[in-house]
Amino acid sequence: IFIYNCDYGTISGNNISLNEYGICLDSYCHYNNIAENTANNNSYGIYLDHSDYNTISGNNASYNEYGIYIDYYSDYNNILDNIINYNDDGIYLFLH
Repeated sequence: IFIYNCDYGTISGNNISLNEYGICLDSYCHYNNIAENTANNNSYGIYLDHSDYNTISGNNASYNEYGIYIDYYSDYNNILDNIINYNDDGIYLFLH
């Protein structure tokens, strides 16, 4: 699931596997809710780039290269109550 420049959306109840990105918020996605998804066996389970004030909660991001990857200029995001197991990196924060 690839979301570009979207605010105040909800991504929930999905099962995403065998992709480069399970869920990707790219370029100015703000105030979104990513909840109750399964993103397993991807390169990136959940990926944020240039995206602020999002809530990532109740997801399962396992067996990925990165469980949750927070990239450039993604600030003030809430990451709560997720299952992040058996990834090369669980939660990766790229500091700018």
